Parts: sequence; structure tokens; C-alpha cells
Amino acid sequence: MLFVKGGYQVKRNAKIVNLLGRDIVFFLEKGSARYMSREKLEVKDVEERERLGEINDIPVNRIHLKEKAQLPEPDEGTVYIVPRNIARAYPERDDLYVPGSIMMDNKHVLGCRELIKL
Repeated sequence: MLFVKGGYQVKRNAKIVNLLGRDIVFFLEKGSARYMSREKLEVKDVEERERLGEINDIPVNRIHLKEKAQLPEPDEGTVYIVPRNIARAYPERDDLYVPGSIMMDNKHVLGCRELIKL
């Protein structure tokens, strides 16, 4: 089922595939949680930094994607959780989401509360 808001379609009851390379926990409303294990396929990008100069002796760099990640082909009824830089590199894909509202303790990521569509 699709839910349309502001011209964007959200796939309810879609299959969610975690391509982050690590397990993730979603802390849901009313105190429940949903655990999602990582898939065997992990998407990574290859970044390179270009030195632009310095500001007050602090290096300033620009990050470029050297090559795009190898993503699965779009599959009707499936959405993919990917790192933010991967989602930004594929603005034409409406099936890529990133974790949002990250929850942490003092040192570690515990999970998140939502998915974000960039």
C-alpha cells in the first residue's frame, strides 16, 4: 500500500533490507523496538578528498565519490537502508532511506527512531 504526502509515496508494509553493514535497532513509539540484522551485501562507496586550502591553519577538504556503490536493482515493495552518503549519491532512487534520530549512550550508537528519505 502506498501513502502519498506532499507528492512523495511511502511504501507501507514494504520489505526493508539493511545494507548498512551493521545491525540496527529501531526504537519505536510506546517503548517497543525492532531489531534488523545486516544483509550479507554491504554497500560502500569509495571517497577521495581534495585539498581546497586552509582556514586559520585548519585543513579544508572536499569529498568526492570516486565511484558509485553497487546497489541492488530497485525491487517493487522493497526499500533499502543505506549510509547517508550513498543515498545522496543516488537522488534518482526513491527506495533508499537512512537512519534518523540516532540514539547514543556516552560512546556508542544504540539505534535510531526513524527512517529518513533524503
